[in-house]
Parts: sequence; C-alpha cells; structure tokens
Amino acid sequence: MTMIKRLMLGALLSLAALFAQIAQATDFVIADIRIEGLQRVDNELAFQYLPLQVGDEVDQRALAAATRSLFKSGYFEDITLQREDDILVIKLKERPAIASIGLSGNKIITTEQLQGALKNAQLVEGEIFQRSTLAQIELELERQYNAMGRYAVLVETRVEELGENRVGLQVDINEGVNSVISHINIIGNSKYSDAKLRDLMSLQTDNFWSLFSKSSQYSREKLTADLENIRSYYLDSGHVLFNIES
Repeated sequence: MTMIKRLMLGALLSLAALFAQIAQATDFVIADIRIEGLQRVDNELAFQYLPLQVGDEVDQRALAAATRSLFKSGYFEDITLQREDDILVIKLKERPAIASIGLSGNKIITTEQLQGALKNAQLVEGEIFQRSTLAQIELELERQYNAMGRYAVLVETRVEELGENRVGLQVDINEGVNSVISHINIIGNSKYSDAKLRDLMSLQTDNFWSLFSKSSQYSREKLTADLENIRSYYLDSGHVLFNIES
C-alpha cells in the first residue's frame, strides 16, 4: 500500500470515528424538559405539540421531528432545541398577537358589519398573527363587497409593531364601483314568458327608473332571492320536476 493510500485511509477512519462520536453525543435519554420564551402560550399547550417526553431516547431525527411539530402548531416563529447534560431545553419565540384591526375607507358597509365578517372568518383581536392573515383579511373583505355587486375593490393592509410581541393591523378600503346589469337572458322557458318571469325578479336591467330604485345594481343576495321566487312560482304551479340554473 502506498503512502498516499495509507494517508487517505487514515483520514477516512478518523472522519468515521468523528461522525460516530457526534451521533453518540446527540443520542440521549431525556431526564427533563425545560421550555423557555413563552409569553401568552402556556406550557401545557406547548407540550401538546411536542412529540417527546421524559424518558424518551432521542437522536437528531427525533429532535428534527419535534421541531417540525412545534412549527406546525402555528404559534411559534423560531424554535431551538438544545441539550444541557440530559435535559432537553426548548427555546421558543412566539408569533405576535393581533392587538387591533382598524378599518378605514368603508362607507357602504359599516365597520360593525365588516368586523362581523372578519370574526366569522376567525380573524379577530387576540389571535396569533401570521403573514397569511393579511391575505385572508383582504380576500374576506373583497368577498363581502363582491356579494353586494361591487367590483374593482381594493383592500390594503398594514402592520404596526406595538411592542410586547403585539401588532396592530390597519385595513384601508377602496369600495370600488357598482356592477350594473345590462341584460337578463332567460332560456328554456315555454309556459311563462320572459316578461312574466322578469316581473318576479327584483333585479332589472339598466334604465331611467333604475337610477332611483337601484334595481339594476347586481347583488348576489338579490339574485339568490330572485331565483328562489321563480322556483317557488313554478313549484306552486305544479311543475314538480322544475330545475333552474344560473
């Protein structure tokens, strides 16, 4: 065996021994678990997401799995697992809490109505703030306006750091424009005329009188009610197999 081969073999054996020592150093039986950094989240809740307990033998794979599980809870934005003797030390940094949600620019829909919509979507003060929360708020508010027939709605959110791991969210709203109905096409009706069925509807096409009644402004709620009126009219007239699609 040449000198170079001996040196290479010696280096490989040394690396193998080093890796074995590192692996052995990270494998240990947990004598105790200490969690640090909690502010609002209590220990009991954190332990619910920790798939480790005292007496478990852990290695790097188990520690990585524990880290993923804690991240998956959504409560923490930074997680560090360390070993002190045989004590597992978990250092956590909580995500900030939403201290306030301010709304501005809304006139057509009241602040109370928008707050109710956000609450139904579980976007409320006191909840954990994640960046995805901003997109959720924007989508939910746009959905509320679209349901009223308003489009080109613009919702912008800003985040303000308030200290003590809290944030305030400010939501600026441009309520967009009304969608006006230019045509109502009825297809498949033979017993009742288009005019008769339109008389059952509150939504109408754009005309002079609609400027005062606003009946030509599209609203999903009004359309749903109109379709139900037509359905009821047919069923009351004995059309049991009647069906309507919009």
